[in-house]
Amino acid sequence: MSTYPEAFSRFYDVIYAQVRDSVDKRYYVDKLTSCRGPSLEVGVGTGRIFLEALRQGADVYGLDASPAMIAVLRSKLEARHHNRIRECDLVTMSLGERFDLITQITSVTMTLSWDDEAGPSTAEWSFPMRFFFRYELEHLIARSKLRLRAMYGDFSESPLGPTSKEFLVHCIRE
Repeated sequence: MSTYPEAFSRFYDVIYAQVRDSVDKRYYVDKLTSCRGPSLEVGVGTGRIFLEALRQGADVYGLDASPAMIAVLRSKLEARHHNRIRECDLVTMSLGERFDLITQITSVTMTLSWDDEAGPSTAEWSFPMRFFFRYELEHLIARSKLRLRAMYGDFSESPLGPTSKEFLVHCIRE
């Protein structure tokens, strides 16, 4: 399991504000705030989506496997909400709670270069990423306790197709 190194957690918010916020943030915040019960963001990171959903009244919880990302999130979160986040991963988590919605967002590999008081710096981070194909996911979901509701090709919930730029999967537990 790979976790975000400190250098990446330091710049995560700046990078994602430029490359992803206009693409996905509103979509996920709307989903989390429209939930009737508690929701869980897997891979909560620095709280890019989590904090906005919480500000808008969502009963949201988050987990992340990266101590560096959780540390950044804790620094931005009021102490009374620290119980809403947990350092753990999806494979080993045991929360003892049920959620009306669980979201998980996958990240990409990055190389960073920056200047600060210490001078020029560069950090590279590589990790294995698992991609799923549509029919592979349909096969796996059919054999789980989940039921596939829909697959979308963008954040407007357009059908998944050959020209889709995104891949969203909506499942419910049987």
